[in-house]
Amino acid sequence: MLEHAALQDSIRNNKARNDALDYAVDSTLSCIMGREAAYTGKLVTREEILSSDLDLAPAEYHFSTTPPKRAVPMPGTPRPR
Repeated sequence: MLEHAALQDSIRNNKARNDALDYAVDSTLSCIMGREAAYTGKLVTREEILSSDLDLAPAEYHFSTTPPKRAVPMPGTPRPR
């Protein structure tokens, strides 16, 4: 409800407003936390994810016609490094 009031106020008073980045960051972080919780079978906190050395980027980028082969995640087992 307060978000709508703030949005309407910004429109009526010609005040720039950009909340999209905050929502995108929180949403992405929630997805990463859920992914790690599902893969490990453990509770994952925001602090653990923010301080972890998790790197979801591939070792190298290249174009290919076939997708890379990845291990199938199993709950309760550590993710492959």
